[in-house]
Amino acid sequence: MKIYFDESKVGKNLEAEFKIPAEFKVFRYAYKKNAESAEALFIVQFQLKNMDGNRNIQFSKIPMRALFHFRGFLSKYWLLDEKTNTCMGVYRWATVADAEHYAKSIAMKFMKRRSVKDSVSYSIQEINKEATGLLP
Repeated sequence: MKIYFDESKVGKNLEAEFKIPAEFKVFRYAYKKNAESAEALFIVQFQLKNMDGNRNIQFSKIPMRALFHFRGFLSKYWLLDEKTNTCMGVYRWATVADAEHYAKSIAMKFMKRRSVKDSVSYSIQEINKEATGLLP
């Protein structure tokens, strides 16, 4: 399994591509070669507890490797709003079922434990490739 990291995305916002508020800036982007085949988008947002954004950028490298092994994972943007200490993840999954499986996974339970109570929210959307023109 080969994972690619695209440094050209770092510092950008995803307002145009995914309607993400401009305050959220990408700090990491990883994808698999077949990311354009995604059928589902999973967007999660949470506010960090007991950790500032810069520390989270380093910490997030630890659970990152486990993510790559989830069935159907194709790509992820890691984002941070530094003013509110709020993180966001924009994932692409092979299928809606894969995204739903991830929403119930131990990874999401871990995210909830390290977040401000009740701050975790997510949505799962089917990708209409013709309408979005999504690229890796």
